[in-house]
Amino acid sequence: SAPIGKSAVGYGFTAPPEGDLWRAIDTAAQMRPFHPLKLRVEDAAWDRRERMETFFIRHLKLPDTKFYRDVSRLFFMAGISRIYLPGNKFDHVFVIEGAQGGGKSTFLRYLAMDDRYFGELNVDLADQKLVMEHTQGKFILEIAELTAVKRSEIESIKSYITATADEARLAYDRKVTKIKRGYLLCATTNESGNYLKDPTGNRRFIPMWTPTSLDDPIDLEAVKREVPQVWAEARIMFKEWQAELGLKAHECPPLILPRDSMKKAVAEASLRSAADPIDMVAEVIEEWLDKPVPKSTLSPDGFLRADESDDIVIRSVVTVAGVLRECYGQMPGAIGGLPVRANDIQEALRRLGWENTRSWATTRKVTITNENGKQVRTNAWVRKGSGAQEIRYGYRVVRGESDEPPRERHKKRPGSDLI
Repeated sequence: SAPIGKSAVGYGFTAPPEGDLWRAIDTAAQMRPFHPLKLRVEDAAWDRRERMETFFIRHLKLPDTKFYRDVSRLFFMAGISRIYLPGNKFDHVFVIEGAQGGGKSTFLRYLAMDDRYFGELNVDLADQKLVMEHTQGKFILEIAELTAVKRSEIESIKSYITATADEARLAYDRKVTKIKRGYLLCATTNESGNYLKDPTGNRRFIPMWTPTSLDDPIDLEAVKREVPQVWAEARIMFKEWQAELGLKAHECPPLILPRDSMKKAVAEASLRSAADPIDMVAEVIEEWLDKPVPKSTLSPDGFLRADESDDIVIRSVVTVAGVLRECYGQMPGAIGGLPVRANDIQEALRRLGWENTRSWATTRKVTITNENGKQVRTNAWVRKGSGAQEIRYGYRVVRGESDEPPRERHKKRPGSDLI
């Protein structure tokens, strides 16, 4: 404020409120924006030596194959796109597997070009505000030790990977802030199998196993020396790729692997999948459903009419109770723990392509009846592609009469839920 009196001090103006100062600083910053990673990438003049496609192969000691060349190229193309075109579609995570002490995390930290632009993703992904605060200003984020991720967290990770922007109301802000993704997601693990816990999301992970270890680590000094040049090369290659596809500067090429390499990535990821209990149930049930049996086996009392032939058949209609009783030897409603639940059987049948008759209420007018015309099994599961007669009788003939001796046909067999 203005000085008053001879001994008073001051600067001749009144200081504005602190809130106004912060808003002024924010406005000034937005009027003069700059991207520190762009400056780093553009400051390095590429020496025209090609390093990008073999970078992972040389430093992670991977086999020199087309697959790993495609993966290495995709990593750097995705990185450049996230610097120059943030928010573009890219829903893959690069996974580096290898023994502890090999330098996997430091390798990623050097690729970020500065420690300030590297971080670990160790926050609750469901908390968008926390995620934004943790990822702001980062270029490469590491999901450390992927094996520690719980199955219950998989859905959050899947939705997080596929997002192109983060949106939340930050601390002390009055409105929601939306920030386009400008970073790459990577992961490291000491395991080489059974760390992917959701088969439906495996295509998002691109695994690479490195033989490096504490005794034979990654040459991190060589990585550090080469990083500026490989990013400079990637910038030039990205611009040439855009020109080749006839794209404008603000348009991003498709950040995907070629078809053959994508198939290889999916196959590699499937080898890392943890066993799904439903798939195990489906495997047991499928073997039982597709096993040919004499028709008399499916008769409720084990008898056939005199004019009937004991053909070899497979089941075309089942119920959950029937699967529990005949496939697993369990009585539905029995007291005590059961090895398999009814809900698991329903999901297994659905995965095997069987249809539930409850879903036919509005789409198909099919009634399952017995020989007397009485309707039966209002909640059954039907083999896909079964005809009306196969649905009615519950089986499909696969070949002629059984060679089983006639006397064996008339032995009392366990009850069946099939007609």
